Amino acid sequence: YSMWDEAWDDDALHAPESSEGSGKASKAGEEPSSPATAALLAAARLRQAADAGVERRHVIFVRHAQPAPADAEPSKKGKAEKAPKVLSPEGRKQATLTGQRLRQLFDEVSTVYHSGSPEAKATAEIIRKCLSSEGAPPPSVVETALLAEGVPG
Repeated sequence: YSMWDEAWDDDALHAPESSEGSGKASKAGEEPSSPATAALLAAARLRQAADAGVERRHVIFVRHAQPAPADAEPSKKGKAEKAPKVLSPEGRKQATLTGQRLRQLFDEVSTVYHSGSPEAKATAEIIRKCLSSEGAPPPSVVETALLAEGVPG
């Protein structure tokens, strides 16, 4: 297997265009080399023409981390003393590593949405802690029924 090429679309996106704005490559007026290249060029032009006041938004979906077994020991921390652990030790590690990776990828995260399941809430809280940075407000955590598992009713 080869390594992922972060610049996989650079050649297509940075190909010079003709001065007529026809969307054709400027190399002797030839068409893009493939339908995929043509689609990349069209998407790049649409992004460039988009309203400059609209900023880029990323929506990342993360499934909750590994839940604790049903017979897990009660947690011994603070208010949750009698509540069962929601995530297994492996699940807490998964959520932490996911949060750390998201922190590397994104300078700012404003909101972490999660479904109503206890596992999703616990995962979102761990990710939120990882995304918090000094000097900036931590991301808000919002529960939404739109992310509930199951078939829509």
